[in-house]
Amino acid sequence: MKTSNKIVIIYDFDKTLTAKDMQEYGLLQDLGYVNPQLFWSEVKAFCDEHHMDPVLGYMYKLMDVAKNQNQPITKERLFSYGQRIEFVKGVDEWFKTLSQLSKALQINIEHVIVSSGLTSMIEGTSIAPYLTHIYGCEYVYNKEGEAIWAAVANNYTMKTQFIARIHKEAHDLSDHVQVNDKSSLRPVPYSHMIYIGDGFSDVASMRMIHEQGGLTCALYHHDASVAQGLLKDGRVHGAYEADYRIEGALYQKVASYISYISMP
Repeated sequence: MKTSNKIVIIYDFDKTLTAKDMQEYGLLQDLGYVNPQLFWSEVKAFCDEHHMDPVLGYMYKLMDVAKNQNQPITKERLFSYGQRIEFVKGVDEWFKTLSQLSKALQINIEHVIVSSGLTSMIEGTSIAPYLTHIYGCEYVYNKEGEAIWAAVANNYTMKTQFIARIHKEAHDLSDHVQVNDKSSLRPVPYSHMIYIGDGFSDVASMRMIHEQGGLTCALYHHDASVAQGLLKDGRVHGAYEADYRIEGALYQKVASYISYISMP
């Protein structure tokens, strides 16, 4: 296996970098959902009725509601809502601090989002310039620029495909050859990956990286029971409050691991 001077930090997005789902920072409210939880309840009922994948279900429901209200989903509209997303404590300084650490240790740190949220919204956020890749959900758009169906629906098992792509640096989603090629070339070892997530949609990814020697971290906000459960089940190395500040336990753990990897 080819060794690497690169570490890739992989983040879930909703409730990992934020306190709530990205659609709840204005988009759902503008579609008439004073209480955004009503939308998610409708999505669940729709998926139960049609035996549908929840990610495909929310993408369809969001597109359908917006179209019926004459507010069609477009890339530009999603991007603008992304600008309204607020992050949990320390996120804005996190990337700058890790950049300083990477220079001090002479190691390349990349940041990648692997999320069931919407790529176009993430592209509109304040942290987008720090991201090397964003693997999220995407729509197909018609000639008028309006969403007509799902192009990528990134559910919990599909997230592992993107981790494999990071492992092989096979980032072209239309290329199924390189990611499945039985090659000895692995530019980014799993031991050089750090996965940060918050819940059950991250379990498959956490397990994949954990078993292959990388670092996995489960975050919580007010209720630590899910994160502690993942720790107890051996899915993650630690459960941490969603606090990215330099004095927080999460930063200390991640910085310590990066320092260990960078040792000759």
